[in-house]
Amino acid sequence: MKDALSQEEAAMLEETARLAELGLLTASLLHELRQPLFAVKALAQLLDRDGQDPRTAMMLEHLSHIEDLVSQYGGFGRPVAEACFDLNAPVGEAATMMLHRAELMGAELKSDLFDGELRVNGRSSAALQVAVNLIQNALDAVEEGDAGRIVRVRTSVLGQSAVVEVSDSGPGLAVEVRQRLGQPFVTTKPPGRGTGLGLYIAQKLVREHGGELTFPTPLDGGTLVRVCLPLALAS
Repeated sequence: MKDALSQEEAAMLEETARLAELGLLTASLLHELRQPLFAVKALAQLLDRDGQDPRTAMMLEHLSHIEDLVSQYGGFGRPVAEACFDLNAPVGEAATMMLHRAELMGAELKSDLFDGELRVNGRSSAALQVAVNLIQNALDAVEEGDAGRIVRVRTSVLGQSAVVEVSDSGPGLAVEVRQRLGQPFVTTKPPGRGTGLGLYIAQKLVREHGGELTFPTPLDGGTLVRVCLPLALAS
């Protein structure tokens, strides 16, 4: 029992050390990203001084999202304000962002957004980050398949919660793997393809917003990820 406890403690210490080292590396990387990020954003604004080019507008929107992430995780810059927003907006934006990748790999990305507003409290940029991560993971899951590469993004209402579901037609996950997903450095991707931190960060963001990220067992195979967030109270 003592040996088993010692092994468990050693594993926890090793994981803590890895997270601490990763934190230092991330902080350094974010610091170095600031200058080129601001330079690219300024150049994009110069390219379209009249603000009439929709492609430049989309580029600036994505750059602003990156700027928010740098500010959020770098611990500098202005804080990202929380507000009441329609969850359909960042989820739909994430699906649009991933559509080109889906087309390139011959996959079908289907969106079925709730017909009405899904008002939640929090940061729209965080919801976008979570949705992008989940869709990317779903596309990764179907990439190796020969046929039937389908990813579905759906929003709905369940009781007092706004729900986002991302499902795929990939090979699915074993029960023991599903139970460990969301822990740091746990990944089903081959070396060089994943760090095991995407779902960990996504789950952390969801919990910060008072929600829950789960992996229900889909009835028709593949993988299903469900995010539930509390609906904002009507004012």
